[in-house]
Amino acid sequence: KARVEAGKYVDADEVKVAAFNKARVVRDALMNIPERLAAVLAAETDAARVHAMLTSEIRAALEDLVGAS
Repeated sequence: KARVEAGKYVDADEVKVAAFNKARVVRDALMNIPERLAAVLAAETDAARVHAMLTSEIRAALEDLVGAS
């Protein structure tokens, strides 16, 4: 009991809810990439540029996740 009062442990249900919410944020951020890029990528003929745009969008989504901690 002393460890709980000292903040050494966290409630398992709270951790599960937090993990679920974080996963939902990641899912939503990644699923929004096609909406933002579909038209641009459809018009792009340079594969390296397509790769760079996708990489940039995925990186930004993951960085937003870290910033939202």
